[in-house]
Amino acid sequence: MGKATFSFEIEADLKAAFSAAAKAEGRAVDDVLSDVIQDYLQSQAEDTIYQEWVAAQVQEVLDDPRPNVPHAEVMARLDAEIAGLKRGA
Repeated sequence: MGKATFSFEIEADLKAAFSAAAKAEGRAVDDVLSDVIQDYLQSQAEDTIYQEWVAAQVQEVLDDPRPNVPHAEVMARLDAEIAGLKRGA
């Protein structure tokens, strides 16, 4: 893969600190920045996959033909189940 130039401005103290940190690891600044960009892109891809999964899960629930159960009924069932577990413990 070919190399390309990426130009941007940052605060001088941030550049100095970043350069010092890269040097302390024995790495070139451009190599560290390349890793940071790759990590960012990977994170974005994973976030997109997660958001698509969540949207599919929500749509699945919305498409469920079963009738909705009122919150109070769900809580009553859970309270009864918890009480039963406590008695059995």
